[in-house]
Amino acid sequence: MASRGTPDVVIGIDFGMTQTGVAYCTAPWNNVKRFQQWGAIVSEVANKVPSRIAYSTHTNGFKGWGFNCDFDDPDSEIQEFFKLYLDPEYRDDFDGVTNADAQRYYRDYLSLIHKHIVGFFNDRFPDFGSRAVEFIFSVPTTWRNPALIHDLEVIIRDAGFGRDGPRHMAKITLTEAEAAAVNVVADYVQRDDVICICDAGGGTTDVNILKLKSAKGQPIKLQPLSKVEGAAVGSALIDIRVQQYLEQRLMTAAHLLNASPQEVAEKMMQGRFERFKCTFGTSAANLPALVLEIPSMPAGTNYPPADIQNSRLSISQTFLQKLFDEQVDAMIRLLTEQLVSLQTVVPGERVSYLVLSGGLGSSQYVRDQIKQYFQFGAGATLSNTAGMHMLLAEDPQLAVVLGLVTDRAQELGQQTKTITHRCARVSYGVVVNRRYDPQKHHSQVPYKDPRDKKLWALNQIEWLIREGDHIDDNGVSKHVRAKLQKAQLNRPWRAQFVISTEKRDNLPSDLTSQSVKTLCIVEADLRFIDRIAKNAHWWQLGQKYELAEFDLKLVAGSADLRFQLFNNGRLITGENESVAVDWGSGAPVMDQKEYFDIK
Repeated sequence: MASRGTPDVVIGIDFGMTQTGVAYCTAPWNNVKRFQQWGAIVSEVANKVPSRIAYSTHTNGFKGWGFNCDFDDPDSEIQEFFKLYLDPEYRDDFDGVTNADAQRYYRDYLSLIHKHIVGFFNDRFPDFGSRAVEFIFSVPTTWRNPALIHDLEVIIRDAGFGRDGPRHMAKITLTEAEAAAVNVVADYVQRDDVICICDAGGGTTDVNILKLKSAKGQPIKLQPLSKVEGAAVGSALIDIRVQQYLEQRLMTAAHLLNASPQEVAEKMMQGRFERFKCTFGTSAANLPALVLEIPSMPAGTNYPPADIQNSRLSISQTFLQKLFDEQVDAMIRLLTEQLVSLQTVVPGERVSYLVLSGGLGSSQYVRDQIKQYFQFGAGATLSNTAGMHMLLAEDPQLAVVLGLVTDRAQELGQQTKTITHRCARVSYGVVVNRRYDPQKHHSQVPYKDPRDKKLWALNQIEWLIREGDHIDDNGVSKHVRAKLQKAQLNRPWRAQFVISTEKRDNLPSDLTSQSVKTLCIVEADLRFIDRIAKNAHWWQLGQKYELAEFDLKLVAGSADLRFQLFNNGRLITGENESVAVDWGSGAPVMDQKEYFDIK
């Protein structure tokens, strides 16, 4: 997105599976503030607002959002826990919402968040609409495909962000793991300490290992030691399993209920269960079972087939512990994978601190189990965890949104980025033609180009960024040689970019592999690029064409990609000029003859 100058206000939004947090900062960029005005009454404050929206079952219009969703209203259909389904590739066993529905709920929910936030700032900042305002968002580490990030940014703008004034903008800037790391390091660590951040929230858990390269009092400078990783692990998955368990038991007593088992189970999840879950593992929750009242069931009702006693259902401590252990085990697997990878990539480094953040990360039970594993269990055998201390982030549930804004505030106030570079999480390539080599391309039929009479192997991949590569803001460049017919000069030149999650040493060389997906088609106008006429003389028998040579640059951010073209060092098209990008499955199919070769 084009730059609109230095902002007056930066507002960060962390949309979570269960709750959404907001923080903001203004010049001189040294005081990040929590947004806490989520109620209609100014004196009512809360650090976060529930990520839920209520629709009318009759009109499908909005009935409420956040704290104002009424679970007792028979006309309300409440949608929550839909974040993970924004990724079209996400699959689980919970029979969740469709990707299209998740996008609709996300758009509608964000539009209400936007209206609320903008109303707050309009009342407190004169001429807020004419000020330069940046709305910045974080995304889970599990969302690796830039096409998904592009789609989400479209939804964010459709919800109203970046559209309230000519100098308003909205963009996704950091992964949740990166943002949490920025927030955490300012509180605990010293220069050259290695920290492993585990941000475990409602729907995802992200792990990031970094080294602090700045001293106390200096701008934060973090050096990533491995690529960030994430998994669908979180407290909301415990909620979903418990609700399914309650529904199954209530099904046998459906004739005793005044609503569907699903609706009754949803109501039972409020209040007492949420408090019990948050204190699980402490003395306050040291009970043999959690007993929940069944809403609207007459007092004294007993129904043995569903194990209902005195209008109540009980959930055993053993069952709840099993659900917690499933999430803890998944967290430990993710942490162990990252620590083992660190041993391979940087053998001499030892982790100084393991810092937990997020709602699930703040659970006493989760912290105790992870500490036990890395101090006395199999995790203690890892060479890079000797002497590792475990800490809880000072503000665990706001670590992501505070770090998100802190990152941008430091860049604005001290002209220094917090993260020195990034480790590529996936591999990005561009489809090219290569000179045919019988040994390398023995399984392919060569194509004889009538323009230069040479044999070419089509559908080859030039990998620009490989998984694990260190990438910085300067991007990666390749020199391109494109043959252009006269007719092609009247339409955009096109390049097909691909993505793969294969290991860097196992990347395919051509498009025949199932592990390669088309990421996007980039189109650019080459009419103003220097070109050389080929086969222009009467004695040259080949087809006439023009050879254009230029540099193609790929700039990879935390979650997004940008494309730029340079001719003799001059930017000819990029984020500040007209470059068209068709993303993902909507990208047009290219003719093999359109591909080019790379020096």
